[in-house]
Amino acid sequence: MAKAPRPKKRLKAVVRVNKTLETNVIEVLSDLMPEVRVLPRDKALENILDDLGLLARCFVTYREHPERFRHLLVAPEKHHVKSSTELLNCGRTFDEVIAMVVRTAAKRHFLQELDGDKRPFRAGRFLTKEEMSVLQRVYTLFGRKFVRSADQTKGMKLYDALSENIFYDWQVALVPEYATLTVPVIEKLGPQILDYKVPSEIRQLRQDPDNPPPPSKLVPRPLFVPPPPEVEKPEAATAEDDGSAAALSGTVRVQDRVELTEVPTQSTEPTDRRAKLDQILTPDGKRLMGKSFNTLLLDPKVRTVLPDTGHQVRVTDALNLVCGPVAKLFVNVLGLRQDQLAVLLIWAHHSFGEETFTGMFGSASKLDAINRIIARMQAHGITQNSTLEELADLAKRGFTPSTGGKAPGPT
Repeated sequence: MAKAPRPKKRLKAVVRVNKTLETNVIEVLSDLMPEVRVLPRDKALENILDDLGLLARCFVTYREHPERFRHLLVAPEKHHVKSSTELLNCGRTFDEVIAMVVRTAAKRHFLQELDGDKRPFRAGRFLTKEEMSVLQRVYTLFGRKFVRSADQTKGMKLYDALSENIFYDWQVALVPEYATLTVPVIEKLGPQILDYKVPSEIRQLRQDPDNPPPPSKLVPRPLFVPPPPEVEKPEAATAEDDGSAAALSGTVRVQDRVELTEVPTQSTEPTDRRAKLDQILTPDGKRLMGKSFNTLLLDPKVRTVLPDTGHQVRVTDALNLVCGPVAKLFVNVLGLRQDQLAVLLIWAHHSFGEETFTGMFGSASKLDAINRIIARMQAHGITQNSTLEELADLAKRGFTPSTGGKAPGPT
């Protein structure tokens, strides 16, 4: 009986995380994302976990608006946590909460795709095998029994084999590929499966498991956004001073957050020059606004690297075809500047042709193909410091290596 408090405490943490996700987190997401706002509030979390594309966009939304989630990232001592491994008030760390969410989405996908199981989640939906053992011990203390079904379906076998190696937001894009692997392959790889971060690598594993491909050098960007640094109030500061007022009120300013996430440099230029999404996307966030690029496209430095499309074709027409989620991926993952984004997309339109370009860049359902393109760009070393010529050259080749190869194309 002396060991009872620990499992009870762990179980309570799981329940609190689940409750926070279903209420506070959904409330913020509903305010920021129209596609979440239209969902029934009591079913919103379940719908997000059932839609991997929507879940990925929720993570993107957190990256774009971390200040809207700061009130949830509080330690038991009531201060904002400063790292993803610091314990939250709910009893779990940020990293552990993300792992729980991604693991649950993966489990649901496996059950749906492999077993045709469309039922809502039951108790234990966020639990690993270790946590399930804890839950079983808690039930035993009260003379009750909690067990999973004795019939291990194909989906559950796959989940049990993989669940101990599902942790990160970037794995959401890999879940459909994980579902195609066999349990023996997963068990043989063990933690090594985390070395593979690109969908094409998982497909290679499936096709030739005895000869696994060399892992890519892709280093995913951490999801956690630290709070802005504390501002030391000058002695002569007054209540009317904007900076001190913000510090006293605890208001988190977007520019503070952006500066914090960048590596300090000696340059006098802004540390983060990525495109401002609120200025280049339509108000609903669904598409790029070609007209927002008009002034930029008059810059001689930009014009000299654009393709000759003829007088009858406006280069901004290509930009109008791009859907919001695709633009957000390029900006949030690669940190592209507005001029880089324009050159990249206009050359991609020129290289692929309008039909292929629209199918790939104009549809949120093709984010898997865009993720592959971004992985290739990262492997090529593309950042917001890359030249426009480098972006143009890569798009001219259809995002293939300079040695040649098949362009990714829509899938």
